[in-house]
Amino acid sequence: MDNKFSEYDKYLTEEDEYEDVYSNPTDEYEDIFSKSAKYEEPEYELTEEDIPISQPKMTIERSSQDMPKKATKNAPKKAVKKRKDGLKKKLRLLCGAAGVSEIAAFLLLLKVNMLPMKFVILIAVAFLLLFLVIWGLMFSPSRHRFGKRKLAATILAVITIISCIIGVIMMGKLLGTLDSVMTGKKIKASKIDDPYIVYISGSDTRDNELSEKTRSDVNILMVVNPKTHQVLLLNTPRDYYVNNPAYKGMDKLTHCGLGGVENSMAALCELYELDEIEYNARINFTGFEKLVDSVGGIDIYSDVAFTTVDGSNVQIVKGENHLNGAQALAYARERHAFASGDLARGEHQMEVIKAIANKMMSSTALISNYMGIMSSLSGMFETDMPQQLVSFMVKDMLNGGGSGDWDIKSYAVTGKSAFAVCATSGQSLSVIIRDEASVEQAKEYIRQVMDGEALTID
Repeated sequence: MDNKFSEYDKYLTEEDEYEDVYSNPTDEYEDIFSKSAKYEEPEYELTEEDIPISQPKMTIERSSQDMPKKATKNAPKKAVKKRKDGLKKKLRLLCGAAGVSEIAAFLLLLKVNMLPMKFVILIAVAFLLLFLVIWGLMFSPSRHRFGKRKLAATILAVITIISCIIGVIMMGKLLGTLDSVMTGKKIKASKIDDPYIVYISGSDTRDNELSEKTRSDVNILMVVNPKTHQVLLLNTPRDYYVNNPAYKGMDKLTHCGLGGVENSMAALCELYELDEIEYNARINFTGFEKLVDSVGGIDIYSDVAFTTVDGSNVQIVKGENHLNGAQALAYARERHAFASGDLARGEHQMEVIKAIANKMMSSTALISNYMGIMSSLSGMFETDMPQQLVSFMVKDMLNGGGSGDWDIKSYAVTGKSAFAVCATSGQSLSVIIRDEASVEQAKEYIRQVMDGEALTID
């Protein structure tokens, strides 16, 4: 058989060979094919024992769309960098807002011009250091995206912005109040520390505004020498019998106010032989109460105990008394509880004004209450003193008076009660006839303060 097909096999491919065998079987192979056709492979079911242990487990391929998203910590570097850049931008904006708010507050503080230069420099340094601290905390290296330093810087920046906004609002209100109560023109810098006299007029009204022409129940000349830090408070009783320039005749001093504040100033200039009274300040009783309350009340020493009889029934004890606005007003107006009547009232008024001045000269009280002081006087206080002069006085007080504390003295002219015809009414009314000796003494005290001499009043 091998020989028979040997020559033929070499020309057959494997494929041709099987095709030939199956298509043209010989007799020799017929039995084989017939037997193989009858053979059926038995069914066999594999068990776990038939599977090799080393056979690899089947894996399932998934498309990229079916894959779950990765966690943030495994995010691509570009996304992380983008988030960090966004955070840095927000921090820069917050830091910039803090810096702008500080600059706005500082510029407005300069415009108010009420603080000494040393305080201004301290505030400027404090603002700068605060900004640098905020910047340093925000952009210092940190392992965490938003660490404790950045959180502290954010809180500090927000507090700074809010504080500066509140400060700007308050200082803006202060400037508005200053513009409304101070009507004086600017003065030369060379005249800022020259001696001057201010006429303080108290109006017996309880309205929330000042009247142009009204009786003046408080008539005090405040003689000030900024160089020597001396102040003389000179009281002239409201019923003092003086010449009334507007009505061209003798009258009560209080009636001179019916001709305007300039008329009262002219009457006092004539009485004390003054060339001029440079400035005036007017306040009504409502404003007086608010002023005392805004400085936290005042302390008054009384030589005697008494009860006010004008309806307020304020109990004044012998010795120290702490008075609020309403109590201080009752004390300043009281005259019926004293034999000297209006003279005693004049002394009380000067004591109250002196107590207010002493309270306001305290650096701590002035800084903490200046906003309240000025705001409480809007519409109830008016002065033609230049703002430069007031700023100079405030700065000097905050500096501790320069070479020393301010020395405030008080004096009141006296006289005798009588009845005399008054020019405004043409009727005979109760007046105080001047005591010429006391008037002459007042003139001397004024001269001493204006000339810079030491003032001594027993």
